[in-house]
Amino acid sequence: INMVRVGCPVLEIPEMYYIKAEYIAEQGEFEQALATLKIVKNNRNITSAMPSVSDYESFMELLLTDQIRDNLTRGNSFFYLKKLNWSKRYGLGGKWEAVPEGWYVLPIPESESMF
Repeated sequence: INMVRVGCPVLEIPEMYYIKAEYIAEQGEFEQALATLKIVKNNRNITSAMPSVSDYESFMELLLTDQIRDNLTRGNSFFYLKKLNWSKRYGLGGKWEAVPEGWYVLPIPESESMF
């Protein structure tokens, strides 16, 4: 019997571009960060113009919207937002909403809290 091995990617190329764009935006280089994000969009055949941003938070909302769309079925968005300790979440209406206190803290399972 021939078995096919299917690998599970640990880190994908678009994710590396998101991390790079995030780092560049932290340095205040928003035009360069937008150009990095545009590379991912171009490879997805998204040719719409990039909006201009002038601060870190507005750039990150743009980046996170794309990142959430990119990881929609993989469940990685929660962990990316948790890593950032981002104070907002993308709501059902397509708008950013404030997260409640402790949103990114998972409860301890009862089987581990009995002691």
